[in-house]
Amino acid sequence: MGIPTALVSASWARLIRAVADRMEEELTTLPFDVIVAGDDVTYSKPHPEPYVEAARLLGVRPDECLAIEDSPTGVTSARDAGCRVVAVPHIADVAHLGTAVVTSLAGATITSLWHTARLSD
Repeated sequence: MGIPTALVSASWARLIRAVADRMEEELTTLPFDVIVAGDDVTYSKPHPEPYVEAARLLGVRPDECLAIEDSPTGVTSARDAGCRVVAVPHIADVAHLGTAVVTSLAGATITSLWHTARLSD
């Protein structure tokens, strides 16, 4: 669809780069245009800086971004950066954070996720 994408993680860059390298090897392309790891920024999640930096690197405003998150720190980081957020619960509860929540990404489309995020505004 030509939509720029970013992986924003609180994990260390060396770990995220190893995962990205494996993904690129298996998929024959890297599915992310930008990767921002926890030690790529001064303040990691839950601070908004990682998402602000990802948006900057993509050349867009945070409010033009849709973040898909699975943790309270990630939801807080993306939300406070100004991104639209859809939370997918994994280990920790995210329902209390005032953002859109879906139980799974199975069957979801980018359009349906944007619609879900907008409904929570």
